[in-house]
Amino acid sequence: MYPTIAIIPLASVIVDREAVNAVNEIIKGRIKKETEEIVNIEYLDIIIDERNIEDGISKVDRILKDCDGFILTHLTGGTSKIALEILTNISAIKPFALMAFSKFNSLPSALNTREKITQILSKHIHIPIIYEEYNILPIAKIFHAVEKTLERHNVLFLGPTVGIKVPTNFKLIRSVRVSALFKSITEHEVLKALEEISGIIKINYNGKEAEKKAIALYLNLRRTINNIFSRKGAKDLPLVCIECYFFMRKMGFAPCLAVSLLLKDGVLITCQRDVLSLFLMLLIFYLTGQIAWIADLSQIDEKENTALFTHSCANLTMTEGMPEAIYHPISNVPYAVKASFKESQTVTIINIDLLTEKFNVFLGKTVKQEVYHDTLESNQMRIKLIDIDVRKLINMSERGHFAILYGDWKKDIERLYQVYQQAKTMLLLKGK
Repeated sequence: MYPTIAIIPLASVIVDREAVNAVNEIIKGRIKKETEEIVNIEYLDIIIDERNIEDGISKVDRILKDCDGFILTHLTGGTSKIALEILTNISAIKPFALMAFSKFNSLPSALNTREKITQILSKHIHIPIIYEEYNILPIAKIFHAVEKTLERHNVLFLGPTVGIKVPTNFKLIRSVRVSALFKSITEHEVLKALEEISGIIKINYNGKEAEKKAIALYLNLRRTINNIFSRKGAKDLPLVCIECYFFMRKMGFAPCLAVSLLLKDGVLITCQRDVLSLFLMLLIFYLTGQIAWIADLSQIDEKENTALFTHSCANLTMTEGMPEAIYHPISNVPYAVKASFKESQTVTIINIDLLTEKFNVFLGKTVKQEVYHDTLESNQMRIKLIDIDVRKLINMSERGHFAILYGDWKKDIERLYQVYQQAKTMLLLKGK
């Protein structure tokens, strides 16, 4: 899905309108040439000035309904007041940026707009100024990720909710009894599931009741997800969060196999009741198209500047070779998943602050894991940190879970965080 961005041109009546129209057409032409095939662009059909501002605001509101964000284009000076009028009076709250160029006092006016917004809010928020750049794909992708993530989302939640952090736009659905998810399935269904799984994960099934329940959880949870999210009319990815220790402690099996297979199916799912990491996964998915692996920081080696991340749920989109379903290494119940990760891969590591929701972003490179630790979770990825001392992973992080994805996304994710904070602040100001 391409991002959709609105371009809103602003001008002062004191500048010759013929010259303004010519500049507007040049900017539209440059944007079309550089990004129209990869970004859906909605151009406002008028240039907003001091005389038509009310009509302009109505048009902006209509056009923004189907957009991920917008760019206010300062064609001339004297447009900061017009920009403030628009931002104050539109009902649609979307991520936004300012555009400026080198004539007619365009850039000073964009800077004045940013200054006045800071004065009004008595708070700094990130307002990008795009200066004579017409490839708007980078900012459009960030706007799209922020806008999609800040929509209302239903989350199928299995477990107690006491003491967990839930983003304000997440609604937890708790209408499903956990016991219903591992209800008995027939031997025929087990064999059919094993046949389906066999091409994805090697599994040694001995017919034990706990093994059968682990497979039943995957089948019943997949069916439940399909039923709930189709009934709720969800347009996007199903979101699921579970309390995994309940299954291990009370029911004698681990949900790691089910979680790993659901990730492979394209479901965003986290365990250990970690809704905040689910929110982070959603942002990452909309920005990069990747499903991040959520893992624990289990060891650091200061001499080698490496960190070992582990988890018994495997993101099979990140592994290589044939993964294996094994008994959980800590609790000795079926099934965890054990897989191998690609070596010499640049990775981005993200941790989200519990209180501020600030993102800490680090870069590393996967290295060979020489020793398998059978007293840790079954999937083990060793990463050599590139941009920081490894001990800072402990000192800068208040949470045990980290999101890991392939590629260098550090700058993009840091920009995304800034735009996310902008949009969140504007929503609060509007009481939304």
